[in-house]
Amino acid sequence: MKVNSKARSLFKSLLRTKSIEEIREEAAASGMNRTLTRIDLISIGIGCTIGSGIFVLTGMVARDYTGPSIAVSFLIAGIASSLTAFSYAELASMVPASGSAYAYASTTVGEFCSWMVATNLFLEYIVGAGTIAVGWCDYLKSFLHLAFNVKMGSLLTSSPVQYHPETQEMRLDGSSYVNIPAIFIVVSITTIHVVGVKESSIMNNIIVVIKVLAILLFVLFGIQYIDTKNYVPFVPDRKGSAFGSIGIIRGAQKLFLSFIGFDAVASASQESINPKKDLPVGIIVSLLFCTLLYISVSVVMTGISKYTLIQEGSISHIFNKFPKTKWLEVVISLGALAGLSSAILILLMAQPRLFMSMSNDGLLPKIMGKLHPKFKTPYWSTIITGIIVSALSGFLPVNVLADMASCGALVVFTLVNIAVVVLKKTRPNLERGYVVPLGKYFCPVLGALITVSLLLLSELQTLIRMAIYFLLSIVAYFIYPFTRSNLSDGSFFGKPGLIECTEKGFNKSSLAGENCS
Repeated sequence: MKVNSKARSLFKSLLRTKSIEEIREEAAASGMNRTLTRIDLISIGIGCTIGSGIFVLTGMVARDYTGPSIAVSFLIAGIASSLTAFSYAELASMVPASGSAYAYASTTVGEFCSWMVATNLFLEYIVGAGTIAVGWCDYLKSFLHLAFNVKMGSLLTSSPVQYHPETQEMRLDGSSYVNIPAIFIVVSITTIHVVGVKESSIMNNIIVVIKVLAILLFVLFGIQYIDTKNYVPFVPDRKGSAFGSIGIIRGAQKLFLSFIGFDAVASASQESINPKKDLPVGIIVSLLFCTLLYISVSVVMTGISKYTLIQEGSISHIFNKFPKTKWLEVVISLGALAGLSSAILILLMAQPRLFMSMSNDGLLPKIMGKLHPKFKTPYWSTIITGIIVSALSGFLPVNVLADMASCGALVVFTLVNIAVVVLKKTRPNLERGYVVPLGKYFCPVLGALITVSLLLLSELQTLIRMAIYFLLSIVAYFIYPFTRSNLSDGSFFGKPGLIECTEKGFNKSSLAGENCS
């Protein structure tokens, strides 16, 4: 009987939730400056979404997995993301708080699931930023070579660890030590974030204009160089786990990283002037705009060059076989540098606010939620995020980072769709500033099915790495958050925290979830 009682107590603890009303009150009293307009939020979504997917991964996925059918992969990933975007928009209109999907999960599917959402958001934000920083270095080398004929060696501009997809092995590369440019861009943007989000958003708005213009130039000038013979075969014959129909699905899974930016809009809710109305607009508009750009670029790219000849990294290399196009390569490389910079900017803004939200809930140490006395930014979280991303981008290969970030996004998107369904059942009368289209359940249920399918169709090595990461996340939850959470009442451990606090002279009415100090 005691065993059954303990099991029930454990299960109940894992499902404990935070009230939406409490989250709203905390957001209102957060002390963060509300300076972001609707245009700022749309720009944040575009700034983060248009990044590594279009500038780094597009060529690699077309060459290694899909061929010209990469446009179909983008369409599948875009549809799945759009369905999830509707769910994000509905939740953001009800729970306008920093923490994004983590905050939504904590009010619906319970604390344990919200912790798992948070750990996968780490992959999406931190690992995603590391991936983009590596791509930023590649474009920097391309730009310097094209514009100034300066060649940067690989010794200090590449990861010492290289991943070989043909053997699925990671090996040390003796020709490189560390990726200094990737670390430089991360440290620079981290410094900007410590100063303040408004300053970051102004910089982001400028960069977004530059990179969108560069992409439009690629499409408009690239159309004249399209050779329709390059589209044949549109779906190359299957080779192992690549090409054919499986290649299209694998391509969609890998390109999912291209669409993670729109959910970063939700993480800025506590700095938005009118979050209930503006967050849904920022999320949906930015995603739809970016999806159209992605498909356009992929169609032009595979039309200009045979997919087997597409080079690693910069899409600007597509034009190097044509005369008098060097200026276009320079402009596209410059636009890519700007685009990748803004994507890193937004991801490094989103992650510290997630840390802050978790800290306020007791799942992380209090220092992670501390605001700078002058700039009103979560500066400790920002600095720690910058250090982690610098280490990842400086020493790990881009293809491993990208796969992990994509899988993290798929897990998060699945749980967000589930959260919408749960809230429609448990809180049907709750005020919603936005409601998913096509009925109560069609979009979130279909969105969840697609994201789960894409996740399960990942490569075996990626699934193994994700399984190990899941196990570590579960162990970490029971080491710290399970007993330190503000929602913990001590029932599972017999309220030892209450006794300990009393002995120290504190009059605490709740358990160990609250610190006595």
